[in-house]
Amino acid sequence: MDNDNSELRWGTIYDADQLKNEIREITKSINLNEDFYYGTIDTGNYFQGDIIHFKASVPIFDISGTPFLYDSFEFWLIVSNSCDLVRDEVSWAILVPLICLPKDLDTSDRSAFTRYKYSRVFFIPHWSDSEDKTGFCANFLLPVIVEKGILNTSNIRKVAQMSRRGWILLHSCLVRFLARDDGRYEI
Repeated sequence: MDNDNSELRWGTIYDADQLKNEIREITKSINLNEDFYYGTIDTGNYFQGDIIHFKASVPIFDISGTPFLYDSFEFWLIVSNSCDLVRDEVSWAILVPLICLPKDLDTSDRSAFTRYKYSRVFFIPHWSDSEDKTGFCANFLLPVIVEKGILNTSNIRKVAQMSRRGWILLHSCLVRFLARDDGRYEI
């Protein structure tokens, strides 16, 4: 029996080359340090692409089914659809943790992040004017489901809101991640 299971795998739903070109064009046209976020934050509502300050760990189950908490994160990216965040019938929101990139990141690795070459993580430029411009990456492989009501508590504070161009880039990268093929052609 042949071990090639390609007939069992689903192909891409979206055209991978079209998505890659869209991401490439956006990254060429956007200044990540100036155009990625809105200057003011809508504190009354939450949207896909908002960055929140919330100290928590990612709950994970190991191979034996034993639960444990993986790392502690301070900042999170909301990846739930914006329309689901305002619908009463949707009780949950999806967040992914932001991992701070190391200051000594190699130039070619940094370039790969800032050009959005990786499909499982999403580069987030720093939103403040601090001297630490290293940035973060949102790990799409560590989604956390939270009860949506938690977003309106004093435990959570919105720290940044993506501009339309920043959100289009996020959305393109999310689609690439969720609709990717079996991995043979991944960038």
